[in-house]
Amino acid sequence: MHNSYKKKFNISINSSDFQALEYYHQAYTPLKIIPRHMVPVAWHKPPEGVLKLNIDGSFEQNTTNGGTGGVIRDHFGKWITGFTCKIKAQNAHHAEILALLHGLNLATRLNLAHLQVETDSQVLLNNLNNNFRVYSHIYADCRAILKQMCVSNSSQKTKLFPL
Repeated sequence: MHNSYKKKFNISINSSDFQALEYYHQAYTPLKIIPRHMVPVAWHKPPEGVLKLNIDGSFEQNTTNGGTGGVIRDHFGKWITGFTCKIKAQNAHHAEILALLHGLNLATRLNLAHLQVETDSQVLLNNLNNNFRVYSHIYADCRAILKQMCVSNSSQKTKLFPL
C-alpha cells in the first residue's frame, strides 16, 4: 500500500508518515452501513392451562459435537422446567429431532401432558407428519409419545407449532 501512495500522489513517504496516513485513513473513513431487516422475536403464550415446550438443537459440523435444549413454561411465561444435553449429531436436522425427543421425554417423566411444542425447524415439523426415512426410529419414538399424550388427555391435545 505504501508504494501505491507513492505512485498515486508522486511523493516520497517515510515509514512513520505512512503509518500516520494509514491510521488517519482507517479512523476517518466513514463506515458503510448495511441495512438490516428487523425480525421481531417474541414468545407467544399458550392458552390458559396449557404448557409450552420450546426446543432447539445445534451441532458443530467439524466435530459432530452438539447440544439440545428446551424450556417448559406456563401461560404466564413462568419457568416450569428445562433441559440441556450434549449430543453427537450428524447435522442440524438430527440435533433438532433429538431436542424434540428429549423435551417430550422430560414432559412425559414429569406427567406434563397439556403441551404445545414450538420449534424453529420447519423441516422437523414437515418430517414429523410424513414417513421420513432418515432418523425414522427417532421420529417413531416422538410420534408414539405425542400419541400417548393426546390419548391420555383427549380434552386438550398436544400440538406442535413453528416458531
